[in-house]
Amino acid sequence: MQQALLLVLSIFWIFCNYLDDVECLIRPLRPICHRRSTALRCVNAIVATNRQAGFEYEFEEKYEAGIKLCGTEVKSCRKGQVQLNDGHVQINDGECWLSGVHIAEYSRCGNKFNHVPKRTRKLLLSQKEIMKLEKQILLRNLKIIPIRMYFTELELVKVELGVGKKKSLNDKR
Repeated sequence: MQQALLLVLSIFWIFCNYLDDVECLIRPLRPICHRRSTALRCVNAIVATNRQAGFEYEFEEKYEAGIKLCGTEVKSCRKGQVQLNDGHVQINDGECWLSGVHIAEYSRCGNKFNHVPKRTRKLLLSQKEIMKLEKQILLRNLKIIPIRMYFTELELVKVELGVGKKKSLNDKR
């Protein structure tokens, strides 16, 4: 009886060693390892911040928006080669566009497949959010400024937008 049990356990052990997807009760599961580069792979890794925006603007609301990027732009974001200082958001025909943000060209790519560093990029927001932002811009004369750019848990690039008024010279403390 004990020999049969040992035989079954040894066969089960061999079977579990060859199949990584099977959950084995005998040995603990190994952590899932990704064989990609380790640059900015942690959760909510901040790519760039706009510290000057907090000094010049008083924000009333903050929004999180996705951004439509090409492949070389994402690679440059992983290296942290993004500048948000001159960035601002425009709303045209019911779509949000981010302009003035500089994402450096990817160094390992040739000139043929690279992107333009200061192009306008589409922001991904719901229609309700876009309509609300458009009303705030028109009625209350507010501005939309990018505050920070970061990666989410799913490795998506997101932009935090601040809606607010420009501070007067006396308020800049």
